[in-house]
Amino acid sequence: MEITLLDEVADKTDVCREVLRELPDWFSHPGGREAVSQRLAPHDVLCARDDRGEPLGVVVLAYHFATSAEIYWLAVRPAFHRQGIGRALIERACGHARANGCRTLLTTTPGPSETAGPYALTRRFYRAMDFWPLIEQTPYGPGHPILFLVRFLGG
Repeated sequence: MEITLLDEVADKTDVCREVLRELPDWFSHPGGREAVSQRLAPHDVLCARDDRGEPLGVVVLAYHFATSAEIYWLAVRPAFHRQGIGRALIERACGHARANGCRTLLTTTPGPSETAGPYALTRRFYRAMDFWPLIEQTPYGPGHPILFLVRFLGG
């Protein structure tokens, strides 16, 4: 497996659309998937590929301040879950953010009071990756809790 930084906006969009299409349990709304893929230009996109060059997963990093980055989203194709690809993408993202001067990496996911869907697995994954829960809020209204998690990168 190779992880590379995608430079071209068209590459970012095509690869992300391809991966997201296979993840309807996490990215269920077609309009939402399209909106995400249209906003990739300013963000760093790291792509994991197999030895044939097929995309296995992606992580998108947004930089809001000089010392912090956000995982805008992380996605691994279902056929490749539990094979270390998400872990490798997170570790590469941490190194990339650290190399860009960041000391923290933030991510969000539906919070623990959200009991439906696959998000308990997502929260468990981030916790195993040394992300710490920071706060749960409901900016989109009741029934849509968002959990903010942070990983300290040192420095």
